[in-house]
Amino acid sequence: MLRSSGYTLPWIETRKEIEADFEEVYNSLARSWDWRGLALEQNQPYTLVEDEWQRALKFFKEKIKSLNKRIFVYNLKVPSDQFKRRIINPDVEIAKITSQPD
Repeated sequence: MLRSSGYTLPWIETRKEIEADFEEVYNSLARSWDWRGLALEQNQPYTLVEDEWQRALKFFKEKIKSLNKRIFVYNLKVPSDQFKRRIINPDVEIAKITSQPD
């Protein structure tokens, strides 16, 4: 009945927001990686391209750090361990993006 009237529990909404924010920052880094590859193929100056990539990595890691703080608080609020969200390992996520075939 609550679901059909559009109501959800606050911790469920928080989880949805965390997942949406993670997807957004992950996709942003993936686009930066794609841009990096294209720029290098077009013989853009390596240092310029690499500087931009390093900025994107720094931004990603900062966002993940912030998300992990939110996940920590979220995990304190959920009613059961089965609803807890794993902390995000930025290095694992970066490896997923950079090791994908084109």
